[in-house]
Amino acid sequence: MMESKPSFAELHARLGDLLAPCLAQDWPNLPAVRAEGVYVYTADGRRYLDFLAGFGACNAGHNHPRIVAAALLQAQRMVHAPLGVIAHEAVLRLAYELGQITPGHADMFFFGNSGAEAVEGALKLARYVTGRRGIVAFLGGFHGRTLGAATVTTSKVKYRNRQGPFVGDVYYARFPYPFRSAAPTPEACAQEALEDLDRLFEHVIAPDDVACMLVEPIQGEGGYVIPPAGWLAELRRLCDAHG
Repeated sequence: MMESKPSFAELHARLGDLLAPCLAQDWPNLPAVRAEGVYVYTADGRRYLDFLAGFGACNAGHNHPRIVAAALLQAQRMVHAPLGVIAHEAVLRLAYELGQITPGHADMFFFGNSGAEAVEGALKLARYVTGRRGIVAFLGGFHGRTLGAATVTTSKVKYRNRQGPFVGDVYYARFPYPFRSAAPTPEACAQEALEDLDRLFEHVIAPDDVACMLVEPIQGEGGYVIPPAGWLAELRRLCDAHG
């Protein structure tokens, strides 16, 4: 006699046993069965307004007809085309179109499967191009769970606990958080963070030995922190000043 498979409700009740803790904990994990537009629908028929949008991956809305049609068409043509073995028209056309609209002089692209993979590629590229060793990351940032990405992630200790040794020559600076700061104004908070960076360059690693700074314009997992106006522009100025 064939054993019956557990229902969705039974599987959801065992979520903590089936998924790794980094996926099963600290999230609402709604038992969703479908989504459309800006709404997610759960198994009990409730409708939720989705402010997450797949961490931005679904910013055109869930199941947008044009996206569904394009995905279906591609699946009918070819499900998987590994680059290096197969040069598929869609990926070449995407690279071309991105080159037409991307600011600056970006005209060559690396396509990955996740943000963590993009971060790993960025860290390696920065060191390769500059010939420098140092990476500066900011406290509270989240950049992924792979080893290099976890090295520059400090949003929660669970991503780092018992994971070392990490990638070397990574240094951490303060991300300005006016709500949690004792500084009297957001501008003063930003100035304190810049002075913290100055101390890092004076006492720990010279700025001309830094390959890149890795920063979220708005921190997500770190608390949805919006830095004071002008702070990111100052980081840009520092990077330009030191090559």
